[in-house]
Amino acid sequence: MTTTLASTTPPANGTIPAHAASVSADIPTVIRDWRREAALRLGASPEVARHFGATGLIELAGQPLSLHPLHDEPAGAWLAVTRAARPEAVGEDAWCDALLLATGQALVASHAACGLNDDGEAVLILRTAAGHAHPDLLAVELAGLLQLRQALLEGVTARAGAAASAGTAVTAVPAAGPVDATPSRGADAADAADVETPFLEAPERVLVRVHGALLQAGLPAAEALAGARSGSFTLDGVSIGLACEDGTDTLVLVADLGAEALDTLERRRLALQANTTLMAFAGVAVARERGR
Repeated sequence: MTTTLASTTPPANGTIPAHAASVSADIPTVIRDWRREAALRLGASPEVARHFGATGLIELAGQPLSLHPLHDEPAGAWLAVTRAARPEAVGEDAWCDALLLATGQALVASHAACGLNDDGEAVLILRTAAGHAHPDLLAVELAGLLQLRQALLEGVTARAGAAASAGTAVTAVPAAGPVDATPSRGADAADAADVETPFLEAPERVLVRVHGALLQAGLPAAEALAGARSGSFTLDGVSIGLACEDGTDTLVLVADLGAEALDTLERRRLALQANTTLMAFAGVAVARERGR
């Protein structure tokens, strides 16, 4: 029995995009099955779900969505993508700023990031690991991406409306470096080495791997130990922070690019355009932290 996920889309929803690609007979059956079953759980009709299984393209409540394995095989990373046009009331500067801020939060929470295409549309990309043989898990990932899209649009629209009511222009907060995932950032290496309880909350096996990696990277023994404990270190002049996902061995790595990296609209635009490629091929993205 197929169970439609709550709080996503209503039953028998979804349409086949007008520009949908033709169906290929070379798609492995497991890919078709995973996509079709996930679409059904998102509320798509059987016909639309079958098309999604075959092409990886669908529209749910007017929201475009695509899902493809990165290398046309079930194993490896999968990419889910949705798009959103910039609301007319929102200026480009505020739009880019909102996308960079959203990326800083989404990368840590769900491995999603925001980019920008040549038409100025937001491109929201979710990179998810292989192994979603259970369609409910895949559907939850896709629903989360669509909810991120909705929250982004609601947020920038609300801010634009508030600014208009106050008679002020919608402007972006000055941008700087990417989000900092490590609360203990900047701790002195000697002090960190004296702390018995690690600042970096991670399984012991992960701390051992981090320590070994830092030694391999050429850090002195004391700095490598402090970096593994605190999750904060400097490598080749770049400040780097680490965070570990709860209950997993997955590390989130944050490199501070410096304030000048995103200090103009043109640089923010280029960073967001680069995100679409960075997420696809490396699983990384440029983001920023509010107030920096």
